[in-house]
Parts: sequence; structure tokens; C-alpha cells
Amino acid sequence: MLALASVVVAVGAQALQAWVGDLPIVWIPADVSAWIEVVGFVTGIVAVYLVVRNNLWTWPIGILNVLVYGYFFFVIARHFANAGLQVVFLIAQIHGWYAWTRRTTADKPVPIRAISLQAWVAVGVGIGVSTAALVPLLQEAGGNVPFFDALTTGISLAAQLLLNLKRVETWLLWIAADAIYVPLYIYRAYYPTAILYGVFFVLAVMGWVTWRRQMLADREARPAMPY
Repeated sequence: MLALASVVVAVGAQALQAWVGDLPIVWIPADVSAWIEVVGFVTGIVAVYLVVRNNLWTWPIGILNVLVYGYFFFVIARHFANAGLQVVFLIAQIHGWYAWTRRTTADKPVPIRAISLQAWVAVGVGIGVSTAALVPLLQEAGGNVPFFDALTTGISLAAQLLLNLKRVETWLLWIAADAIYVPLYIYRAYYPTAILYGVFFVLAVMGWVTWRRQMLADREARPAMPY
């Protein structure tokens, strides 16, 4: 059902793109780049939905999504930082798949946890440093919107790290990144991708609520420690 809904939304996005561009509306994309967006659209939504549900299938589907969007960002959109980010994401997807299949000493899945204040400071510093380092490189490479490209790259890398470690704050970072991505892709007239990241934004909010509820439930279920 989710995949079918994704296709319906993707078709709607293509129709919107045609309408904005004053082109005839056809539900089957006529060029390769449009097909790439549709495939990325569907696999992206399914992968994020599955990670919200804490489902291991998110990782193989996420790997396919990373490969598709790596090509899209490098060849079509020329968002070089995001293209390079897909390479990092590919490695992160493989690591995440392994990390999520690990078991605790009690032979239970790795639990969802929160990060400390010190970790938050480290995340903020890391995002700031990576953004400052990437902007001049992207300007030199002739990339589009280098500042926002660099900023979203830094946020996404931090979010992916927290996701692999099953830290609930990953969703706050994805929410922040998606809030930037949506207007960015509207500005670039990549309407299907903009809608995709709008859906990602909604799923990230759902992920925050779902994971936080699960984390609190796990805490309550743990046996009380003796004094």
C-alpha cells in the first residue's frame, strides 16, 4: 500500500511539474531523469517509512535509494556535496544494516536511546565545521546553492550517524534538513524531489514521535535497579 501511495504521489508530482512548466500532462515520465526521480521517490519513502517502523528492510531499500540519488545529484542536479554525501550514505547504510542486526548481552535488539548534552554540542560543532569547509570547495567546483548544499550535507551526515546508533535525536536533525531541502528543490524546479522531501519531513515527525514513545516504554519496562 505504501509503495502504491508513493507511485500515486510521484505521478501527481510529475503532473505538477508539467502544469508549472506549461507542458502536456502525461503520467508516464518521458525522459530518463524523470524516471530516476520517480524511482528515488518511491524507494526513499518506503525506506524512511520502514525506519520509522524500526524494520530492517529499510537498509537494502535505502541502499537502492542512495545509488539512484547519487546519480541524480551528480549528473542531473549538480549538487556535488549531496552527490558525495550519497557515497558516505552507502557506507553508512551498510554499517547501519550491520549495527541494527547486532544483539545486546541479553540477546535483544539494540535499544533506542537519547544523546547527552555534550554530544549535542559535538553534533553542532561538527555541522558548523563541515559546512564552513564545504562551502568554498563547492563554490570552486561551480555547484549550485553551495551554502545550503553544504549545510544540509553536514546535518544529514550527523543525522545518519545518530540513526545508525539508534539515537532518537536523529529525527530532529532529519526534520531540520528536510525543512531546508523542500524550498531548495522548489527553487531549483525539481518538484517531484521537493514533494519527496516534504513527505520525508512528515515521516521524520512521525519517527520522532514513534521512537520517543518506544524509548520511554523501554525505560519503563526495565527492571528497577536495587539501591
